[in-house]
Amino acid sequence: MTWQQRLYQEILISLFLGCVPLLVAYGCGGGELLIEVVKGVLPPTPIFWYLAFLSVPYLICAFTSRYFWKGTDALKARSAFWLSTWSEIGTVLHGVWRAIVGALFTVPILWLWDQPETFDTKKALYFIAIGAAALLECWYFSKWRSALGGNREAPKVGNPISLSTHFRHPKL
Repeated sequence: MTWQQRLYQEILISLFLGCVPLLVAYGCGGGELLIEVVKGVLPPTPIFWYLAFLSVPYLICAFTSRYFWKGTDALKARSAFWLSTWSEIGTVLHGVWRAIVGALFTVPILWLWDQPETFDTKKALYFIAIGAAALLECWYFSKWRSALGGNREAPKVGNPISLSTHFRHPKL
């Protein structure tokens, strides 16, 4: 997958996980329900930064797994626990960040739609800038996921079954 395809995929997934729930909340309960859902999706600032910094060890582990531990089976065997642990943490973080990205891009739009008199362009651009940074983080998660064994693409192997020459048709 090219980096552009991966980025488009992350945008689409983020919209489904973060944008659509906010639109449904706004459609069902108006601004009051929307605010409650936004508070549920977007963590408080200290938790937000904790999630951002928790991503660093995951990316370091994925990078070292991909480039440094590749050829040494003994080191891979000893580090299998940590690789597995950080792979699980990374998977959960990836989902959380996708929901956050979708919400960060949706909040300014719904704010402008619902309360145009209180809309602040500076704050809206702040939401969009943080959303773009979080989208970049999602792109990195998607890129490095395969380094820790989370690649969902089918392996490219030939047919593992081979028949003896006694069972083959003479014209094959």
